[in-house]
Amino acid sequence: MRVRGNKKYSDDFKAEALALIHRDERSFRQLAEDLGVNAWTLRDWYKKDLMAKKGKSGSRDPKQVVSASETPEQLTARLERENERLRKENESLKMDREILKKGKPPVRPVSARVIRHVTLPSRWTCRATPMAAY
Repeated sequence: MRVRGNKKYSDDFKAEALALIHRDERSFRQLAEDLGVNAWTLRDWYKKDLMAKKGKSGSRDPKQVVSASETPEQLTARLERENERLRKENESLKMDREILKKGKPPVRPVSARVIRHVTLPSRWTCRATPMAAY
């Protein structure tokens, strides 16, 4: 049985981990392995951070908040980056859907598998049946 130990992480460590999440392309699992933190702990920090930002901004999605000082060129560049990210995500989801459509047959449980008859060499059968020696 594994004993769970609740590790305490400093607020600075959490803030640095959240900054890595926002600027890195790595997944939660990869980042968690690199930091030595459980992936679910990292996801929890991220969700709590998003909820805190939502509460402060009053908006539903913090990414949707547009700066009033954003120039049209900056807006265009930001929207193009967002569009490219969404295209990549869309392609990835299409590939996932195609893989799931193909599917694979369900695995039968071991008890339902057919055990084929195996012919044993005669020396093994003689040892297995004591009467064969007579």
